[in-house]
Amino acid sequence: MNMAGDANLALIAKGLFQVRVDWVDVPTDRLRALKPDQARAIGEAIKADRQYDAIAVTQLPGKDRFLLVDGLHRLEGCRMAGIEMIEARLVSANRESRRRQELMSAWARADHDAIDKAAQVASAVDFAKAGAAEPEDGEQACVMITQAVRWDLGVAKDLGISRETVMLYLRLHRSYDDAEKKVLRDKGLAGQLMPLLRLAALPDDSFAVAWTYIQQTKEPTIAEALAAATPSLPVEPSWEKKREKVLAQARTWQPHQLTDLIDKLYELRRQMTGGEIK
Repeated sequence: MNMAGDANLALIAKGLFQVRVDWVDVPTDRLRALKPDQARAIGEAIKADRQYDAIAVTQLPGKDRFLLVDGLHRLEGCRMAGIEMIEARLVSANRESRRRQELMSAWARADHDAIDKAAQVASAVDFAKAGAAEPEDGEQACVMITQAVRWDLGVAKDLGISRETVMLYLRLHRSYDDAEKKVLRDKGLAGQLMPLLRLAALPDDSFAVAWTYIQQTKEPTIAEALAAATPSLPVEPSWEKKREKVLAQARTWQPHQLTDLIDKLYELRRQMTGGEIK
């Protein structure tokens, strides 16, 4: 059976059709990780009022089933809510085109965390490097493609971030393996870029202490993990406090004691400057 044959003709006229949820496969290399709570909430909202954007799917050559391109949380939300059909639009089966659409759609959403963003930036960089080297049919393979030596600036421009931020997200993407990223997400620590980088920058032994703290604590924070990995150092009094202490002592001295101190300081200064006081 041709699965698209069940599509609503009115929707087809708009480039849309109805597809069974269980006919859509999810790629294993998605840029965004599934957030079950978010998907469940979306599914309930769809079940209540049916108002949602169509997901994007494609059909690979020789395949009957559909492959998801965009709309993971909408699709899984429908699955969780027991909704059998979902509105979809068919897009190109070209891998680069599909990957680019997924990337740009994911980046436009406001609900992704720093680890998600890091994966998206890394994917954009891969696009820029590969596309700059081998453009398709003389055209840009995607909007991120620039000259090979300027890929970082092209990615920064198209994602609306600075070149420095591109580099920071790349560093984050490479700093944690998949298992560590899952722990950070499960503990609610995947949200902020700079704290994650500070944690990753710890020496190996200190990182091990911080990581143990994260794993063993019910609701940890990165600040607490960093503190656990950093031995407490005695707090040195500030220069102002030191000066006030000396002056307070000096107020109790007799005039000849102050004179002797001043003479000693002048003599020390002469020795340091070779006899000349400036």
